[in-house]
Amino acid sequence: MPVPSEYYFVRVNGRTVHNNPSTPDCHVAGEPPEYPATAFDYAEYCLRYDLVRLGWPGAGDLRNHPDVPESTPCYGVLGERVRNHLRDFKSIAAGAGILMPDRKRAGVLYAGDAKLPYGYFYELPNHPFECAHRVGVRWDLDPASGRPVEYHANDFGVSPRGGWWLWALHHLTAERHRELIDRINAQRLRRRRPVPDGGEKPPPPELDSRYEG
Repeated sequence: MPVPSEYYFVRVNGRTVHNNPSTPDCHVAGEPPEYPATAFDYAEYCLRYDLVRLGWPGAGDLRNHPDVPESTPCYGVLGERVRNHLRDFKSIAAGAGILMPDRKRAGVLYAGDAKLPYGYFYELPNHPFECAHRVGVRWDLDPASGRPVEYHANDFGVSPRGGWWLWALHHLTAERHRELIDRINAQRLRRRRPVPDGGEKPPPPELDSRYEG
């Protein structure tokens, strides 16, 4: 299986504006957590359903527009950084590497390869609105336990204390991050379970037919 020549670092935690019944332009009935709590962390959800998600679901299905909207009724004007995050996420191609940090444990992250292109899907209560923007991922599995491999930023020579580690999304390109990409690939090849050609785990049944919306 070819090693990735680019990676996308994607955070899956944050605070939602979609669970407050008093904001009708943003509210989605049943969206967790129960208001007034707003913090969420979807790392376990992403590992369970073999995907990675990005925020700003109120921007809608990005496949339906030539570009990311400049504003939405809920968010108002979308800044250029947010729009670029959404553009980059939509553009993730099969075979690109994915890095997902674990908010609960400093420096811990998961790695995998994109296997399905961008889709937009949610179905409460099992599939939150905050996870509507999604890309299918084959996560690295430990050869002994079969569980997702837990890497650490130190394994890759990355600092979890600032810079792009704190961003919602960052695109690591060969032109700008070749040495880092080589270190990531070397660590992954050493620690993950080999994936035979055509032998990857399929998405959960409930997402198979509806992944594309």
